[in-house]
Amino acid sequence: MTDREKEDIADIVIRKMLEKKAKMENDLFNINDVLFTLLNTQLSEEELLVGELAKLMTILNIYEEKEEYEKASVIKNKIDKINNKLDQIDNQKRGDYD
Repeated sequence: MTDREKEDIADIVIRKMLEKKAKMENDLFNINDVLFTLLNTQLSEEELLVGELAKLMTILNIYEEKEEYEKASVIKNKIDKINNKLDQIDNQKRGDYD
């Protein structure tokens, strides 16, 4: 077998391995997507809001560090709305137990 034939075989093997890897990554992404969807359907409104709040607070910090204050202001308004919703949920809980 010539060196060229060996290289051709190696190229074929590598290409097939990369194709398998890409398929596995795609399958894993699909599995993660399904799990995420299932998890979200089981979360309460309060849990979803807290998750969104955490994400927005991270984004707010990024914008403030970059001194992008207009964008930070928009995010801050969204955070305030979520905090208001969480306060309403908390008040409803307290009302149920008082």
